[in-house]
Formats: sequence, structure tokens, C-alpha cells
Amino acid sequence: MSPKILETTSARSLFFQDLLALVWDCGGVTNNVAPEATPEATPEATPEARALSWSLPMTEGAPRKTSPAEGRPAARRGALRDASRLINIGDILYQLGTLLYRKSLRYTLFTAGIALLGYFSGFAGLPAFSGKQALVLPLAVGGVTLLSGVLLRVIPAAIASRQMMVAQANDMNLMEDYRKSEVDVYLASLWERVYQYEHQLSERVSGREPDLVAGEREFVALAKKALDTHLSQPREYFELGIDIHHFEDWLDGAHFDPSDSKLLEQYEGDTGLTAVKELVGIGVLDSLRQMPARIVQRVWFSLITRAVALHVAEAVHRLNQEHRSDVFNAQVLIWPGEERAQWLERFPGAKEEVLRRRERLMLRVFGPDQASARRLVDRMLVPNFELATSLRMRFDAEYCVGDLQHDIHHDLEDTELALGGHSRRGAKRFAAHARRFVSRARRDMSALHEQLRRAHPDIFEPARAEALRAVRIAFHTDRNGLRRAFHAEGERPGAPRNEALGRLVELAERDTECYSRRLLSLRQHHELTRIERISYYRLMDALWPGGHA
Repeated sequence: MSPKILETTSARSLFFQDLLALVWDCGGVTNNVAPEATPEATPEATPEARALSWSLPMTEGAPRKTSPAEGRPAARRGALRDASRLINIGDILYQLGTLLYRKSLRYTLFTAGIALLGYFSGFAGLPAFSGKQALVLPLAVGGVTLLSGVLLRVIPAAIASRQMMVAQANDMNLMEDYRKSEVDVYLASLWERVYQYEHQLSERVSGREPDLVAGEREFVALAKKALDTHLSQPREYFELGIDIHHFEDWLDGAHFDPSDSKLLEQYEGDTGLTAVKELVGIGVLDSLRQMPARIVQRVWFSLITRAVALHVAEAVHRLNQEHRSDVFNAQVLIWPGEERAQWLERFPGAKEEVLRRRERLMLRVFGPDQASARRLVDRMLVPNFELATSLRMRFDAEYCVGDLQHDIHHDLEDTELALGGHSRRGAKRFAAHARRFVSRARRDMSALHEQLRRAHPDIFEPARAEALRAVRIAFHTDRNGLRRAFHAEGERPGAPRNEALGRLVELAERDTECYSRRLLSLRQHHELTRIERISYYRLMDALWPGGHA
């Protein structure tokens, strides 16, 4: 289901009636947090990549640590405060109209009953309604109630729809250009956490010593060529030798715009990620467990983008009206530094007016401080990161057992530092599950390596490094039950594991390229969920009153 569906009036009604409680009670993998850690970077990390580490310092207004007993009420109060900022008088009128519309038949029948009693009371010598009055009264009450309900629903919805159309027509969706303006930063982060490992692997297979500096230079050059050369994605992969299709897809989204649902769509519909989910055993039941968190995420996404669009539309209209122009658009409000652009000097007082309206937008939509703003952003972005992290933990053996410069413990520990009162109940449960899962995976991987060294020592040769990675993934995901067979054979005294191990190696080597392609796709998607959250944080900090672009 697309987030755009939630812009409809029925979704707004659903939020008010049924879903607010799910914000703090929803099941599935949830960990609504804000990073607040000491900066930490690997020696190889570039300055740009370090700017996208999880370790973004929390600004003033950061929440103090709270106990679990304090945390749940605090989370509920926070959710109510956040929702109240995103709800305007039009929404209240809409809900009143919905109530009248739904109750119109009941009011009609109730009035008809009274009219009928009033009519028959005349036979007892009491004051009574005439037949005409008894007929007209319920019709009048029902008609007025129904008409009032329809008008109260339609008029606010039409006004909001008009304002959102104004925001879209005035380049709200072209905020994707702001995202593309920071492509160097994103590529540095993708290299550090995804593509450098592919480079190291290919160099080892080729028998060369990896040169990370030259490798990064080549990766950035190829990536920019892919972005500038408009080819189909399969052709780009086979001709340029680089796969950044998830990144290119994400770049087409715009901050605070309904189009910024790319990562949600990738997780739910991308064929590579779907194949990974099937391989690790994520089925219908898992999807149902994830549904409450996903519904809540979509509701917050719809409410936030809608609130921003309404404020932007009003500001654009006022700015162009006051300065007798048509050049002011959405980007003037939400593109950091645009208030200092030279063209703005042609309009006396425009800079101050832009800053004033931007401050009004930020405070009215995102709250009184940057901590509140980040919490609100997390409501619509954290589920993407959590689900991608869970999927990667179950597929990417290197990430799970800690063979990379970052792992699931690193990511979860950094995000858990700021749980405070804004966590959901499932956060600690997921963290505990992850620790148990990783502990078991490390024991299993150690047993696998021990047996491989005895039965298939050649798999550790540098030229077969990619095949070894495929074997580890196949074992980690228990392909065709081979991990269980491996353990079952080992539990019988003197029972050889070579048969299960031989089948594992054979199947994995046959599908090495497929494993590598899916692993790269998953790592790229997972890193983008992290980049997206941080890019919103950076944008919010730059737009905040007194902030710097």
C-alpha cells in the first residue's frame, strides 16, 4: 500500500479512531530511537563518511534517560503532543462531519420513533404531531445531519487538497535536487560501509593487495558516471560493472514529500530483497506481525508530509503576494541556505520573511526543540532501518558475526543510547533477540570453519574468497535445512558431517554470483535506511531557527 493512499480522507479518519494507540503498542521489530553517541570513525573513513556516522551529537533539548516505568507514559505523552501539532481545525471539522455522516441514519430513526409516538399520543387525548409533521420531522433531521456531515467532510478535504496541490506545483517534489546535491557525502558512506568490502573481495580473488584509496576513487567515478549516463539498470550493471540501483531509486525521492517512500517500496517489492526474505524464511505470518508498525509508520509519514505541505503552500502564496512575484517556491522555505541566495536581494525584506515563515513551519510541525523534531522524524523513518537491520542480520553472516568494521551490535548499541522515554516496548525485546541470535550464529560459524578446514581447506584460498562467503551465507540461512543436518550429524558420536558439508559447498558455489548480488542489494538498501535518517537530521538541524546550512 502506497503512503499516498493515506492522504485520502478515509486514512485520516482511521488515524483518529483506531491507530493512535498503536504508536506505543504496535508489535513487530520496532526501535524508535534517536542516536546520541560519542563520535567514532574507522581509520579508513573519509571526513564526508564520518559526517554520516550514527554518532550525531544530540542538540539542546535532548531527552534525559528514563526508566521503563517512566518511559511508557512519556512516550504516550510525546505521541499525543506530536499528533496534536499535525492536526488542524480542518481535521477537527472533518471528524465532526464524519461523526454526523455516520450517525445520520441513527438520528433519523430516533427522530422517527419520537415522531411516531407523538402522532399516536393524539389518540390518548394528549398533544400530538400531525401526520405531516410526523413525516417531515425525521426527514428534516436526517437530511440536515447528512448534509452537514457531507459538507464538513468535503470542504476541509477540498481545501487541504488544494493547498497540497499548490505545494506540489511549486516544486515541493523538486527537493530531490537538494538530496542529489549531497551525492558525494552519500557515496562516501556507501563506499565505507558497503562497496569497500566488494573491492577488497575482488582484489583478493585476483591475487592483488587491495588499494582502498584507489578503489574509492574508482567507485565514485563509476557511480557518478552511472548517475549521469541514462541507461537501463541491467545495462548499467553489465556495461559499467556497478550496481547502485537502490541508491538511484532513493535519489528520486524528496525530503518531506509523499514521493519519499522509496525505501518502504524497496523492502516490500524489490525482487532481490523479496528473494532474500524468502531465503531466510520471512513469510506471511512475519508480514502480518510487521503490519501494525508499518501502518503506524505510514500514518505518521502521511501526517508529517501533509503538515509540511500545508505550511509551505501558505508561505509560498503569501511571499509571492507580498512581493508581487511568482518566483518564491517550496525550496525557498526548506532548502538550507536559500535565504542567503543573491537573487533574494532583489526583494527587500524577503530574507527576513523567509526565515520567519521557516521558523513558524519548523516549530509548529516539529515541536519546540530539535530533540522533538528528531523524535518526530524517527516515527516515520526508524521502521525502515529496523526491518532492514533484522533482514540483514538473518542473511549477512559477516554483518551478524562481526567480520566487518561495523555489525549489528554496533548499530543497535548506538541507537539504544537514546532510547529514554521514546522507545517502544518491542525495542529491548528485539535487542535481546538479536544478542541471542548473534551468539548462536557465532558458535555455528566457528563450528563450520573448523569442519571446513578439515574437509575443504582449499575453500580458504584467496581465489575462492567469494565462494567461501557464499558458503557462509548458505549455512547462516540454513539453505535446504543444511545447517540443521550439519548439527544433527555432529550430534551422533563419530557421525561424519562431510555429507551435509559437501552438499552445502556444492550448492553455495553453484550460486555464488546470485548470493553476491543479493548481498550487495541488501547491504545497499540497509545502508540507505541509515543514510536517510541521518540526512533528515542534517536537514532539520540546518533549517532549525538559529541553525547553519
